[in-house]
Amino acid sequence: HGHDHADYILSGLPFSTLPPGIGPRIASETHAALRPGGAFLVYQFSPKVKDFLTPHFERIDHAFEPVNIPPAQLYWGWKD
Repeated sequence: HGHDHADYILSGLPFSTLPPGIGPRIASETHAALRPGGAFLVYQFSPKVKDFLTPHFERIDHAFEPVNIPPAQLYWGWKD
């Protein structure tokens, strides 16, 4: 309560298996919910999520976590 925008939003939703149109909508709505300088962190097992983030986020950082079982892809979409 009392906050207009989020600093960070975290998701483990399986973007690669969502019905058509849902992934882009989640990325768009998440971008709108973030404050400038905020980030959307998504952890996935497929790099496909980058396709959903690219149209909405000005900068996307990527990391790989091999120790996770199964290994995970981490993507940060930053809102300028």
